[in-house]
Amino acid sequence: MVDDPTDDDFELLASIETELVREFLPGEPAMPGSEMAAMVRSAPANAPLAVVRAGVDGAALVELATRETNQHVAWAWTLGVRPSARRRGIGTALHEAVRDLAARDGRTTLIAITTEGDDGAASFCVRAGGRPDLVEHLNRCVVAELDRAMLQDWIDLAPQAAAGYSLVSFDGPVPDDLLSDIAGVAKAMDDAPKPEVMDDWDHTPATERAEQDAWLAQGYDIWTVAARHDATGELAGYSQLLLNGHRRWLAEQQNTGVLARHRGKRIGQWLKAVNALRLLDERPEITTIETGNAASNAPMLRINHQMGFRLAVAHRAWAFDV
Repeated sequence: MVDDPTDDDFELLASIETELVREFLPGEPAMPGSEMAAMVRSAPANAPLAVVRAGVDGAALVELATRETNQHVAWAWTLGVRPSARRRGIGTALHEAVRDLAARDGRTTLIAITTEGDDGAASFCVRAGGRPDLVEHLNRCVVAELDRAMLQDWIDLAPQAAAGYSLVSFDGPVPDDLLSDIAGVAKAMDDAPKPEVMDDWDHTPATERAEQDAWLAQGYDIWTVAARHDATGELAGYSQLLLNGHRRWLAEQQNTGVLARHRGKRIGQWLKAVNALRLLDERPEITTIETGNAASNAPMLRINHQMGFRLAVAHRAWAFDV
């Protein structure tokens, strides 16, 4: 593990990540080292990232979250070897180092990610004792191809389909007076598919504040739009769009969720339409929106496909005993 990563370490990690992505997305613009540095140095205090290096050809980012739930899990968000340096034992050494790190931290499960279609990586995981788990789609939408008329129709439909609800919008981190409300509506994300080895996350004002503040420190502009149930004052659903300050062509669709008791009113598509139209009007430099959805999350995939999102690449989670 690299105890105090330098800018040179982050440039190296970013270059490895770029090579890994380009295997399946040829021509992908490079990830800048500044973005990798921000991810690690400004990670939420309750979800720190550790850097593990294997010379100049292999690297991993490992999340060791200290939140109230899922303390048994370590996440290897990136664990890879440059294509030109494979079959030299680097991947095995890197994987063993990451498992040792997880064990020393008291974790019992390591989750690592492979790209679907990468048979070599899948075979490696099987040999290392991994169990295949959740498949997630990374979907992308070309902003210029968004159907403005359709999105406006979704918004115009809201007074009828979601009668009794009103919008609450803000930019940047959650205001203090809405923090408890956002923590409450974030529980909707527990219904989304997740790896079998994971429990529901805790959604408290403290964890939500840590995440929002980290996004801001990492260089994102944050747009949040929520729907309030007027009769009870409860936030029924929310959607967050992050505008990447390092790759300025990219917006990242983060959480979109509606509490079960408020579903069936097209609230999710209403919220997404509001942010998408704003993106068209205010951020012409952004060409791409990307989002991750479990392959089994049919309701959200349906909305995304209607908007124009298409599969860029699929990832599979693998669970390893530590």
